[in-house]
Amino acid sequence: MKQFLLGISIFLSVLGCSPYTLLNSMVVNKADLSAYHTFRIASPDASLLPVRFSMRDFNIISNAVKTQMLMRGYKESPNADLLINIGIVVTDNIETKDAIPPVTPFFVSRREAYYRDYYQDAQVITGINKEGVLTMDMIDTRNDMYLYTASVGNLVDRADHKIKESEEVEKAVAALFKNFPIKPRVEE
Repeated sequence: MKQFLLGISIFLSVLGCSPYTLLNSMVVNKADLSAYHTFRIASPDASLLPVRFSMRDFNIISNAVKTQMLMRGYKESPNADLLINIGIVVTDNIETKDAIPPVTPFFVSRREAYYRDYYQDAQVITGINKEGVLTMDMIDTRNDMYLYTASVGNLVDRADHKIKESEEVEKAVAALFKNFPIKPRVEE
């Protein structure tokens, strides 16, 4: 029993150290997601994909989503009752710092006071990075009703401004499903 509790605590500590931030996870319209049994992932139009985002990247993300849904007992079907839309937004993240450090001189002349007041809010750009947010929405295909939404951040690699590798995408999608109402089934 002690080994089991130790294993659980290690698992939770590793899970808690995820570099992916769950931005939102919300059931909408009082939906009971356990009433649905099949799902389908909507295919995007290749011309509408964001820059530096290919069909290969979409397939990696959709396979990770498919794995999570299968773990929860759902089955993939072309005539599914759940439609899953996957979206990614890639934006520029501009990092700045204060142009003038917040120090108080011992002697302040009128010119120095003006200089400090005028440039007090000035910022210097220290870096421009890409930041990606992965969003998943679920829709009831029979009633055309919005059921669930979740978003996770930090999907774009800051070094090369591309979607992260498949192992990292799987971790991001696992974070995306962190608060999903249906928990994974345990295989015996």
